[in-house]
Amino acid sequence: MQNNADQIRLLPAPKSLRLKDGFLDVRVLKEAAVPENAAGSRWDALCAALRIQPRCRPAPDGRLALGQAAGAAAWPGEMPVPAACRPEAYALRIERDGGAVAAEPAAGFAHAFRTLLQLAESCGGRLPCAEIADYPDIALRGYHLDCKGGLPSLEGLNDFTDRLIRWKINALLLEDEDRFPFRFAPEITLPGSPALKEWDAFLRHCRAAGMTVIPLVQTHGHLNYVLKHDRFAALREGE
Repeated sequence: MQNNADQIRLLPAPKSLRLKDGFLDVRVLKEAAVPENAAGSRWDALCAALRIQPRCRPAPDGRLALGQAAGAAAWPGEMPVPAACRPEAYALRIERDGGAVAAEPAAGFAHAFRTLLQLAESCGGRLPCAEIADYPDIALRGYHLDCKGGLPSLEGLNDFTDRLIRWKINALLLEDEDRFPFRFAPEITLPGSPALKEWDAFLRHCRAAGMTVIPLVQTHGHLNYVLKHDRFAALREGE
């Protein structure tokens, strides 16, 4: 079967994507060689998506191999990757009888697994035969989340962050303003805002996924959410 590039939705688009005919036959995936830095929840999620439970053994060469390993995937060191972005580089190869992933550290494997999951979602739970090589253009890739207009529940915030991580965004600029529980002035915080322990849980969730959270605290001309309270009236301009 000829795979159609239009049906493949990968965000962001990889540096190199070459589709070939056919799909990986999951019936051959009875064994896998898994590097220590590739094991974990993302590997478990991939196995669940493909409905496979392969016997796992250590990977002697640091490359993840499924089934017949589909030959060797290109090593990221062979790609012209900027030095700052090399830890996130990966290459993967999928054939009918197996697949292989090459990445140096855990970050590269994490991105490879995200790409494999997106491939499976695009193709109804199957992996198309393909060769993919990818790495980011810049090391820090952020999203600005402005909470002034409203803030979802902690569960919704975790789900939103997980979506960003799936797109390989690794930094969140969080502008929480009056949604943060200020201990020195609790009147600033809007009712219904997350408690401090909930923000702590959110930070742990982000760090576990490799997401850096950068707090954005407005000052001077953007402090209406503070200056509107009588306690801070003396700080208003013209008062």
